[in-house]
Amino acid sequence: MTWTVEAGDALTYCYFLSGNQLTVLFDIITTTVGGTLSNNLRIKIPGGFTSKPYVLSVSLNYSDAGGGNTAGFVQITGAGATNIECYKLNVANWSAATNTTGVYGEIVLEVN
Repeated sequence: MTWTVEAGDALTYCYFLSGNQLTVLFDIITTTVGGTLSNNLRIKIPGGFTSKPYVLSVSLNYSDAGGGNTAGFVQITGAGATNIECYKLNVANWSAATNTTGVYGEIVLEVN
């Protein structure tokens, strides 16, 4: 799957580091999803950090292909991960859409 995030699509993509605890906030709108569809959208963990343990957080809202805001979840798959993965609550594939998919959330994780 391809997820195209243009320069103006990331309204918020910031982080705060306290010790080895990283808080990431994101508000990424009007993105494009295409190709062979999958069930996750991946956001790079900022600052060149990698995750220590697996993390699951339900701090995600999303709009799939222009639909209304819906609850989802984000997770880090395990030690050494470099991406935050965004999922719909039912873990269904994202829909193909042009400039109408958005994800909004935050996650707190322990980093290397």
